Amino acid sequence: RVIRMVEDGDTNRSKYHLCMMLSWVFALANSLRQNRPGHSLEFAWRQTYPNLGDIHPTLRKLQELTDKTSKGGNLEMRVLKLAGAVATIGANLEYLRGTHEERHLAALVKSLVVTSEAICDVATFLGFDLQSEFAETFKHGCFTCREVPCVKCGFNPSQVM
Repeated sequence: RVIRMVEDGDTNRSKYHLCMMLSWVFALANSLRQNRPGHSLEFAWRQTYPNLGDIHPTLRKLQELTDKTSKGGNLEMRVLKLAGAVATIGANLEYLRGTHEERHLAALVKSLVVTSEAICDVATFLGFDLQSEFAETFKHGCFTCREVPCVKCGFNPSQVM
């Protein structure tokens, strides 16, 4: 969807879909943290970006760090990287569900980092602050049920694992 929105020049819908993708990454990361302590997205981000120090990373800070380490390229290349990263999450989820091995869990967490980096990279290229857009998109809580935390939509982390 993001590729189509970007190709059509629909920035508002691109922002929306990138925020929804990021919320999906956060939901998966949160379920991992609940089911497998010690495997947080924040910990993985700190391994990727050691200069975060002791600060609690914000989306804005992560977007800045991603921009500094981005390999560049045109928008199409960045969106294709994002699509590949999302596909890798799916593959790693299948491996983890099938084996429950630690190495597949580590690969899944790494793919969540790569996907969130790719989302930040596309957002930066499109020229918007992901943190502000994310806050605006979810200012009323869950996009569907409007609850914080989401309890009515039926998301169950155990279904992921």
